Amino acid sequence: TSTRDNSSSMLAVKNWSQALDPTYGLPPDVAFNIIEEDGGDEYSREDTIAAHKYFLAMVSPVFKAMFFGLTKETREVVPIRGTSKDAFTLMIHYIYQKKIYWMGKSVILLLEVVNLAEMYDLKGLMEEVKKPLA
Repeated sequence: TSTRDNSSSMLAVKNWSQALDPTYGLPPDVAFNIIEEDGGDEYSREDTIAAHKYFLAMVSPVFKAMFFGLTKETREVVPIRGTSKDAFTLMIHYIYQKKIYWMGKSVILLLEVVNLAEMYDLKGLMEEVKKPLA
């Protein structure tokens, strides 16, 4: 078995990262706008990180509550604070099983990803990020 949270058992798909490809035919139904400390609340579509609510909900109880709980998020573009776009993108890539080369990443970026793994209850991601920090 894999250490990839619930995502390891999701159907028989070998490469979930293809779902992020616009030509694959599964359009994303949510986007995240990362509001970094030095920026404002404005964004353009190119600045957002696209994903699929059901997919995120299957791998993270936090995303499940966010999109399908009693106080579910209904905005198409969800503002995210307290992290960087690079760190959030790495988390999304991890969830979608994209190959990530952790060893070349800065300690600051890795620590931001650790925070996201904790925030979104992604134990497998936490284990992945700890390896280059050890």
